Amino acid sequence: MHKEILPNAKRPLLFGHRGVPSLAPENTMASFEKAVELGIPGVELDVHLSKTGELVVIHDSSIKRTGRIYENGKLIEAPDLKVEDLSWEELQKYDFGLWFSKEYEGERLPLLYNVLKLLGSDIYVDIEIKIDNLKYKGVVEKTYQVLQDILKILPENPHRFLVSSFNPFAIRYFSKICSYIPTALIYDNHPNTPFFLKKGRGLLFCKPDILKPSYKCFTKKRNKEAWCWTVDDKEKAAELIKKGVSGITSNRPQDIKEIL
Repeated sequence: MHKEILPNAKRPLLFGHRGVPSLAPENTMASFEKAVELGIPGVELDVHLSKTGELVVIHDSSIKRTGRIYENGKLIEAPDLKVEDLSWEELQKYDFGLWFSKEYEGERLPLLYNVLKLLGSDIYVDIEIKIDNLKYKGVVEKTYQVLQDILKILPENPHRFLVSSFNPFAIRYFSKICSYIPTALIYDNHPNTPFFLKKGRGLLFCKPDILKPSYKCFTKKRNKEAWCWTVDDKEKAAELIKKGVSGITSNRPQDIKEIL
């Protein structure tokens, strides 16, 4: 299979950031079901590798912010534990819907395979590999394996995936082991971002097919497609599209969809 960048998707592209997090808890099956229900054409999600090797959909490296558990009958915040230090069985003990609202009690962290199965073959998907060190091979290889597995059961529209990361070495390695799924380098100008990765300097270490800058540091289109994040204002989205941005990631895709 040769590489194509979402050839069946109309530009500008629209990705629901972690599903539809303005209406349901981010990166849960409920959030992705909401994207399907609302007809959002694309979804962005994040993956971490658990201690036992499962590819888990969650943004943070820790379960503390969105995880909850009952202790002696009282709902408390999850401890500050890393996904990579917990087994799949341990991760399933925590609720990831209650932090958002009581309505979503019972939501657990989903596996990437199950999310992709839910989304089907019509929705395009941006899979962000979350790894902030040089131990990237395991999560990259597992991502490739899951994509191969899902294409076996849902082979239609095979060019619906993209793999992205802030980590240029993860992007370079994914491109090495998979020649047909495009990649994107994510970047911003945040004070906590290492200097050598700010403003797209990660291009020194990898050759992505797409650039994914924060909308706050997007200036002009380079020689690659630019997809900006995270844009929740309709006027800002329209302004970026006029400047040449061909993809928008939003917490409120149901609103941005109206102007596209």
